[in-house]
Amino acid sequence: MHNLKPGSVNKTTVMKLFVMLGLLFLSMGVSAQEESRTPKKVHSLPVDSVASNRANNVEKVIDITLEQKEEVKDVYEQFLTTQRRVHVRHKKLIERANRKLEKAREKMDEKMEEILTDEQYKEFKEYSDKRQERGRQRFDDE
Repeated sequence: MHNLKPGSVNKTTVMKLFVMLGLLFLSMGVSAQEESRTPKKVHSLPVDSVASNRANNVEKVIDITLEQKEEVKDVYEQFLTTQRRVHVRHKKLIERANRKLEKAREKMDEKMEEILTDEQYKEFKEYSDKRQERGRQRFDDE
């Protein structure tokens, strides 16, 4: 463990900490993709619990003091709180965009129905539905 006095800062140690935090944030992106495929969602766990766990993981990788560990935990709590707010806003924006697209699609269908014969419109709907399904599959695969 490092012997830092409260209030004293070793620039090299701070830089190492930031580099490791950067690597951990990067790895969180990869692990978040994996976690999103599992039933257990990290974002449903309490922020302080996740932050403590991540601070413990940092401690396993870097030799840090208890004071540094608490500061790392605080940084994670701030990050996770912001991340969750952003995810909620993002989800609402996507839902709103999907509603707008659905209304636009309904208007397009109405206009196509006016332009095409009954038989042509039926073929168009089949074609359109298939295209829409392929688009959903591509989105789900990503």
